[in-house]
Amino acid sequence: MDARLFYLGYARGNGFGRRATNLDYDNEESHTLKYIVKVFIDDHSQKLATFRKVSSHRSHRNLDEDDYAQIDIIGKNFIRGCQTFEYMVDQKWGNSKIRFTQKDMYNKIAKMRRSKAFESDPQAAILYLKSKAFYEQNLYCRFNTDDDDRLAKFSCF
Repeated sequence: MDARLFYLGYARGNGFGRRATNLDYDNEESHTLKYIVKVFIDDHSQKLATFRKVSSHRSHRNLDEDDYAQIDIIGKNFIRGCQTFEYMVDQKWGNSKIRFTQKDMYNKIAKMRRSKAFESDPQAAILYLKSKAFYEQNLYCRFNTDDDDRLAKFSCF
């Protein structure tokens, strides 16, 4: 088992979290990307989170690809995000067993929508104008594309 995963599981079970930015290396030239445990102290100077609240720690919140795939399928059926989140909470028998918040879900959906790259800016403009023309009756646009599906002429009124 990976040491990072073990420590995250230990932290989750005991009610605290660890940020990945707190990593420190002994030697800058030789990074082995492995943890070396020198001293392990089980005492904590602050009050630890309860089991119900430990899932709100940022280090324990993540949206798996399986969860995102399910959200994507549900979203394609025109079900709103809040209803999708409630469904997933019910499916996993409660908020404490789900490993992400509703905001995490919305952020992941927005990130994936932004990452669906268009091949070019004109292609994005054409898709935008087609969707705009569908909702606005007064919009009139004319454009021509060449053999490679690139924008050749464009006019909009």
